[in-house]
Amino acid sequence: MKKFNGAQQKDSHMSKKILIADDDQDIVKVLSFQFQKKGFEVIAAYDGEESVAKAFSEHPDLIILDYHMPKLNGIEVFEKVKAQEEFKNTPVLFFTGRLDIDNEKISSFEKAELVFKPCDFSDLLTICEKML
Repeated sequence: MKKFNGAQQKDSHMSKKILIADDDQDIVKVLSFQFQKKGFEVIAAYDGEESVAKAFSEHPDLIILDYHMPKLNGIEVFEKVKAQEEFKNTPVLFFTGRLDIDNEKISSFEKAELVFKPCDFSDLLTICEKML
C-alpha cells in the first residue's frame, strides 16, 4: 500500500501474479516475501517440472526462472511454456548465479531478460515492472 495524502491506496501490483521458480528455497522465500510486500501475488515452484505445471495452472503475469534447476532447466521450462499460445506474451526473467549459461540463446527469446544473482531487490523490482 502507498500513502497518498494521509490515506492508503492500493499498490498497482495487486492484480499481478508472479511465478518464482528456483531450487534454492531460501531465494524463493526471500523473493516471495519482497514481492508480496509490494503487492504482487506469488506462486512458488522448486524444480522445472513443477514450474511448468504451476505456469499452466496459475497463468502468471511474469515468470522468474532459475537457469539451473532439477528435472528441467530454465530454458526447457521456457520452451515448454512458450509453446502454448496463451503464454506467447508472458515475460520471463532468467535469474541465475551461474556464468555457464547460453546468453545468446536467452537474448534471442522474445519477452525474456537475464539477471545475475546476487541482485539488489530494488533493481530486480524495476526490471520486473518494466517487463510487465
